Amino acid sequence: MLAAERLDVSPKLIHVWIQQGVVRSEQRTRMSYRWVELTEADMARLDGKHDWSQFPTVRQVMGHLGCTRAAVWAMVRAGQYVAYRQAAGQCWEWRLQMVVSTTGDDQAASVV
Repeated sequence: MLAAERLDVSPKLIHVWIQQGVVRSEQRTRMSYRWVELTEADMARLDGKHDWSQFPTVRQVMGHLGCTRAAVWAMVRAGQYVAYRQAAGQCWEWRLQMVVSTTGDDQAASVV
């Protein structure tokens, strides 16, 4: 089953999420299909059925760090934040959870 079907979104939106670093994908050759791996944890993060309001929004992270939206999404792609899809009325918003290192050498990390 396609990732877009599983999450009830368009394939184009999946491509946006790939660019933002929200989901991981693999493309074997240029212009071939992208393979998206969705774990059960990914489904819970992205299906919009859970309350993630304990995490800050992208805008709040931007304000706290004093950076641009593009910089925040670069941090998501780098694995510094995990993105959660949250219903906000009739729209959607992203909530972000910072990933912190549990050791000084950054080999093991956990989500807080």
